[in-house]
Amino acid sequence: MQLPRCLEVIARDDLQRCPRWQVAFANERKDHRYYELVEDTLHPEFEYRYFVLKDTVGQVSAVQPFFLLNLDLLVGASPRYRVLIDAARWMWPRLMRARALMVGCVAGEGHLDGDEACNWYLRWAVGFRDCRTGSQPGSAVNCFQGVPGAIPTSDRVSDWSGVHSHS
Repeated sequence: MQLPRCLEVIARDDLQRCPRWQVAFANERKDHRYYELVEDTLHPEFEYRYFVLKDTVGQVSAVQPFFLLNLDLLVGASPRYRVLIDAARWMWPRLMRARALMVGCVAGEGHLDGDEACNWYLRWAVGFRDCRTGSQPGSAVNCFQGVPGAIPTSDRVSDWSGVHSHS
């Protein structure tokens, strides 16, 4: 099992020049065409991107869709607090807002592309951590969206560094 050496983030335009994308998720019900359709029909608040995992010689080992979303943690607050919230956000515009990175699919079940080494590397490189520890680098929320088996079966914590799955 050889781990990929490079993780790049690309947009869909660059993805069209990647031969691996044409066979990504070919053994799943929802192949690459499904992810393209989802991206084409997403609401504008979702930013859809792709992780490209490359091996030591630069060959693409896997392509993994992900999306970014800005969350407003006060959106459900009582309307009577709206004036107070607006005043606080005038001074601190990002107050109680979080940026979420979710690997998988926005609509329904998602899957991980590539072999087990690619899946392990993706979990490690993106920095998924156990939400109970509060140690989440990068985005405020990092999780696998609807990806079955994203929680590792290994009992050795050192192997997986607390991968978190969210559906």
